[in-house]
Amino acid sequence: MATNSQWKINQNDLTILRDLAKKISDIANSPINQERRESWYKHNSLESSRPLVLIESGIALNELVTESDLKCQEGWARGLELGFRRTIYHFENIKDDEVVEPYINCNWHVSVSNYGCEAIYERGDSGT
Repeated sequence: MATNSQWKINQNDLTILRDLAKKISDIANSPINQERRESWYKHNSLESSRPLVLIESGIALNELVTESDLKCQEGWARGLELGFRRTIYHFENIKDDEVVEPYINCNWHVSVSNYGCEAIYERGDSGT
């Protein structure tokens, strides 16, 4: 497996993630998801036959699929598991026109530092 401890994953976590990824793949390739994808292509080509509905469930999913629902042990694996479980929950329960993609989006992690130079601030009197 990976040598960096940040990416450590045990066999149980790997099994859980593979099972969830298989379910995501099944959803992404399901007839209903394919119909949704085609509906969005038509909609974007101004050929839509029905209104499409998207429900932004992000904040609600924080309460519907929580950390206590996770079975993975390692932090990195738990993050993936949480995303998978939220996607599955949204598809099975919200049932809007959101399309489930057959891949994982990995976001950037960006941080800012002082680049080794500490800024010294001198503020003037505000006049009050």
